[in-house]
Amino acid sequence: FPSTYDVWNNLINISQSSIEIASLYWSLRGSDIYPHPSANEGEDIFNKLMDAAGDRNIKLRIAQNSPSRDMPGRDTEELQKKGFAEV
Repeated sequence: FPSTYDVWNNLINISQSSIEIASLYWSLRGSDIYPHPSANEGEDIFNKLMDAAGDRNIKLRIAQNSPSRDMPGRDTEELQKKGFAEV
């Protein structure tokens, strides 16, 4: 079975017009929780989402719970601020 990382990579790479994500909460970057080498794959996926939206003009839409103090949503906040995602 392919890993979650491999599936995300494939889905991002084959998208032609849009990527739509629904999630309770997600954090792809280790700095959002704590720095750790295991976050490398999440960092890579985050960067690929930014590249897809920025370089390939893929529409990125994300549905998630409202951010809170315990679950701040820094990844989606950054994507939205850069104009890469509609959250």
